[in-house]
This record gives sequence, C-alpha cells and structure tokens, in this order.
Amino acid sequence: MVERHDLGFGRYEFHDNYIISEIGEGVSFGIDEISTVVDLVKQKYSGNFGYISNRTKDYSVDPVVWPFSAQLANLKVYAIVVSGNASLNALKAEMTYLDESDFPEGTKFQLFTKLEEAEAWVSETLELWG
Repeated sequence: MVERHDLGFGRYEFHDNYIISEIGEGVSFGIDEISTVVDLVKQKYSGNFGYISNRTKDYSVDPVVWPFSAQLANLKVYAIVVSGNASLNALKAEMTYLDESDFPEGTKFQLFTKLEEAEAWVSETLELWG
C-alpha cells in the first residue's frame, strides 16, 4: 500500500521499502525541508529502504542538506531520476558538493532518466541487502 504525503514543498510516496519524492516547482529545498523528510522516514522505516528523487520540476537544493542522509543508517539505495538537460545540469552542479560521507556507509547510488527503471533498480538492489 502506498502512503502519500503532500508536505507543501513536495509530494512523497511511501512504498513498502522505498520513497519517491517530487519537489515542487521553484522550491528552495533546505534544512527545514530535509528535517521534515528525515523525521517522516524515521517514523516509517525501521528496516532497510531506498529513496528515489524524481526530479520533474525545477528547484534548488541547498548543499548543506546532503549530510542529513547520513543520519539514516538504513538508507541503502538512492536513485535520482532526471529529465531534460536543465535538470541534469542542476544535478551536476549540486553533486560537486557531495562527499561519500554524506550517505550511510555502503549506500548504492544511481542516476536514471525513467522512474520505472529507478523503481526496478531500487527494488532489486534492496533484495540483495536481505
């Protein structure tokens, strides 16, 4: 069963073992937003889970939010879905601030252009974690 949350700055779908996020157009995603998401994730998932960022809109991400992912030790798989050159270019700029320590140790990371492919990869990869 899918649990949906509209948080004002974005929509989140909580599946059995992964989340799909879609941040709204023009949103500046910062510490307040990531704190809300982390709190929800901690309530929902006690076991291993995956995160899919479905980037369908143009928005900005404050690089200081990335280390918040490291608080989620059970985050094992992270996928980003981009469509179009603008989204890809924004992501490339954002990724210059990423560090391996921004994620829990062993987290798998992959980029996609189709949501369905990301969902399949997340599900398959989570199965490997048991």
